[in-house]
Amino acid sequence: MKPELRCLAKTYDGEVKRADYEDYKKTDGIFDIRQICTGGDGTPKNPYGFDITVTNISGREWSGVVRFELFCDENVNPRVYMPGFMYGTNRGESPIDVPRKYPRIRSGSPSLPASDYWMVRGDRLATPAALIYDSGHIFGLDAKPYYDTAGGALQGYAGYCCSVRDGAAVGYTLGYENSPWLFVQSTTIIENDGLTRENCISLAKKESFTIHMNVYDFEAEDETAIHEVFRHVYTIYHEPPRKVAGFDYKTAMKDIAGAISEYAWLADEECYSGFVWEHEDGTFTYNKLGSLSWTNGLSVAVPMLAAGIRTSNDTMRGQAVRFIEKVVSESMNEKSGLPFDAVNDGVWSIHGWWFNNMHTGGHSAYLAGQAMYYILKAYYYEKKLNGISHNNWLDFVQPVLRVFDCNKNSAGEYPFVFSAEDGSGLEYDSMSGAWCLAAAAYYCYVTGDRTYIESLKSSEAHYYIKYVKISECYGAPLDTDKAVDSEGIL
Repeated sequence: MKPELRCLAKTYDGEVKRADYEDYKKTDGIFDIRQICTGGDGTPKNPYGFDITVTNISGREWSGVVRFELFCDENVNPRVYMPGFMYGTNRGESPIDVPRKYPRIRSGSPSLPASDYWMVRGDRLATPAALIYDSGHIFGLDAKPYYDTAGGALQGYAGYCCSVRDGAAVGYTLGYENSPWLFVQSTTIIENDGLTRENCISLAKKESFTIHMNVYDFEAEDETAIHEVFRHVYTIYHEPPRKVAGFDYKTAMKDIAGAISEYAWLADEECYSGFVWEHEDGTFTYNKLGSLSWTNGLSVAVPMLAAGIRTSNDTMRGQAVRFIEKVVSESMNEKSGLPFDAVNDGVWSIHGWWFNNMHTGGHSAYLAGQAMYYILKAYYYEKKLNGISHNNWLDFVQPVLRVFDCNKNSAGEYPFVFSAEDGSGLEYDSMSGAWCLAAAAYYCYVTGDRTYIESLKSSEAHYYIKYVKISECYGAPLDTDKAVDSEGIL
């Protein structure tokens, strides 16, 4: 049985009013709505196709937002997937009175930052689709994040929405709202003040508008089936990079890596700067953000090492090796057996720029695990591509991996934060410890030492079930206060 799209609308009468999801009403007497199913069976690779024509029959020009909604009366445990904005519930069931706020979906009458519905402008989503998984069933839609003229000129933005109010629903809008709030960032939250001319679509008397929408409605064993839909949607909307004569990926690599080597490398401090500003007089200023990894550090040095080797650029490679040697020789905290997270004017500590946003001070698993992975990657590059074995790099990594391993909890999860005093686990409940897992697994690959293999399999299963399978990966970047985050999803 083909699903039906419910059409509702909100009229803009020139007066800006506080808005709510329930302000959208039936369109009788305003529009004639024609829905034609062009084929498909609702599955990820063959969704139902709908051509929907909206005709203004009101007798006058109409402005507002039109909402097309897929509604499901079953509301057992709906999990919403709007990539880049909503993953599952965005931890809507977790405490919401936290310093760094982010959108959550929670039924009932929740307070900021949770709501039982959300509406967003189309470009807030990384993929133009909205899906719900509930009890072995996936339904949802994809449609263009903007609407255009017959000639292809941009006319305005569309939007997407979701709701768990009186049942689960996802939808698509012509025109858009950011409602009930627009999160510019966690500390800048703008309340929706209603419709304005800017976010409305206008239809002249008797004017028609046609859109195409794909609708999904199929049984699924678990949430991972959402990715089949997103892969299909990607093939619909993705525009491949344009090829330019005389310019290829090797040229791009040389240009980008060359600029980092020339402008971001700080020779006196043997590290990279996170930001570089060039002024009109030709001088430069730097925001160093000195880090073991993540904001620059090893997450820059190791790709730069690879680029230096592959382009035979000894300067580029030499800079990267110097930073890695600096980490290996200077960063270790002997009390904890873990490397310090941050470096400022040559002084290593746990007091990076993110420190005051953390609930528990200490070594970050996100940085320490990532750093060990990158050092092992660098060891592998040097040995395989250059024939050089940096055994001191392995000697640095091996005892750190032991600290990681002995502090896993009973579920096989690594800490979010380790003590700077003795290396013990202080805080858990975070995806970021998966970097420790990745580092230990890569150590097995590089050295052939399989000591950790069985333990790693148990940890891998835990991270997959708790975070990855349901695409609710939280606690990766340190400045998100354990929000579900696309960096964690990656």
